Amino acid sequence: MTHVQYNLDGEGEIDPTDPLGDLTIMGDDGQSLLLTETFIDVWLLSLLRGLLSIRNRTSLKVEVLEEPYFISMTEENGFLHLECEGRSIRLKSEQARQYFIRAGKMLVDELSKYDGFERNTTIEELKALTSK
Repeated sequence: MTHVQYNLDGEGEIDPTDPLGDLTIMGDDGQSLLLTETFIDVWLLSLLRGLLSIRNRTSLKVEVLEEPYFISMTEENGFLHLECEGRSIRLKSEQARQYFIRAGKMLVDELSKYDGFERNTTIEELKALTSK
């Protein structure tokens, strides 16, 4: 079953300007991408940017901000194929959009409870993309 889930690093105080944690993306095909000890806001923003851009193409590469990775995205017959670091998953395109938007909104809401939230420009862009 498709899902997008993150867990912020629970050791110590959460830094809303650099929210570290783990991100799991489970595809329809039973495969998953697990990204550990990474910047959750950066990954969600990069994925959402890619999802918005791919509507005009069949495939593209998305640079993950502040990380040395690219995400390859291919959309075909209503399915989105994501590949990163040699691992790939398949998701239904519209469901993927909904799941990434929901995860982005949840992250924005969670981080907005912390002092310094307003200094995170990535979160501000994520907030704008998820409120459309």
